[in-house]
Amino acid sequence: MPKYNVHVYTIVRVKVPDIEAASPECAAELAGGGAILDWYKLFDIGANIEWAEMHYDFLVDEIDEKGRVRTVRLDKNYKEVYPCLAT
Repeated sequence: MPKYNVHVYTIVRVKVPDIEAASPECAAELAGGGAILDWYKLFDIGANIEWAEMHYDFLVDEIDEKGRVRTVRLDKNYKEVYPCLAT
């Protein structure tokens, strides 16, 4: 039976409090664009993060398979979205 490395793309909720901005769109851009948060550090320390109980999709690589011919991307219902091309 083959073994796989599975990359799970999941959705998390991160609260970014007290953003002063001209509009909701500007506030969202400040929060999401990296101007306020260092996203890498935030995930390293786990501050104010919770799982939103939803997976977006999956990238599945067969271990020891050469050329990634059988690598697939699956949607949240585990259906193939499109075959990934070997890189």
